[in-house]
Amino acid sequence: MKESITVQFRKLWSLYLRRMHLCKELEKQALPDDKQAFVRHFYNETDLFLSEVSKFDWARGQTCLPAITDCQSLHDTDKRLLQTYTRLQSDASWEQEYPELARFLLRNLSRVKASLRLLRYLTSPSF
Repeated sequence: MKESITVQFRKLWSLYLRRMHLCKELEKQALPDDKQAFVRHFYNETDLFLSEVSKFDWARGQTCLPAITDCQSLHDTDKRLLQTYTRLQSDASWEQEYPELARFLLRNLSRVKASLRLLRYLTSPSF
């Protein structure tokens, strides 16, 4: 796998870790029950990605990039995730070598797009 592709995968990993951190911070806030349910959903989705991604060969022996702290909200983080997925899709050279990983990422890309649509309906600035 090309180094530039590996860096994008490591960036995804870092962004999902940031997303999990933001979810944990939001869980500590006094939010209405419906918004807490959304935070729990985002947390579970993020946890699922992190547990599933560790099963792929490319992740073994890799580390994520340094913590991404400039994403201050779930919306910022999901926009960056979408950009990273787009960069990965622009160079499909790795997809034949890792077809299961390509399907996994496509599934998660759909989840991120759905999350962004959902976040538009939430009005709290902390999201």
